[in-house]
Amino acid sequence: MSIFKDQIAADVSAVFLNPDEFGETHVIDGQSVTCVIDQDSDGQFAGDMSDGVYVVTQRVSVRECDLAKIPKQGKRIDIDDTPYICLSISREMGMLVITVTENSSA
Repeated sequence: MSIFKDQIAADVSAVFLNPDEFGETHVIDGQSVTCVIDQDSDGQFAGDMSDGVYVVTQRVSVRECDLAKIPKQGKRIDIDDTPYICLSISREMGMLVITVTENSSA
């Protein structure tokens, strides 16, 4: 690896996923992992706005090696006992970034 890639790999654990910095413990599909969850604060209404139902989208950044099973696009994933649908999975800067969605209400 290059020096830059080595530094990024070190920063993932030492900074980004460090519980004293950004990392938090969450339960993903029954497994406790350290990750960072970024919630889209701009909820979009689903269907008739008078129903009060809106879509919540979140991005979960986690080390691939910390997950026993990689979620599949379009399938259910439970995060902290809340069911979501996996919209996409990408590998970014040495981590998996899992984008999930759920319908919620006010």
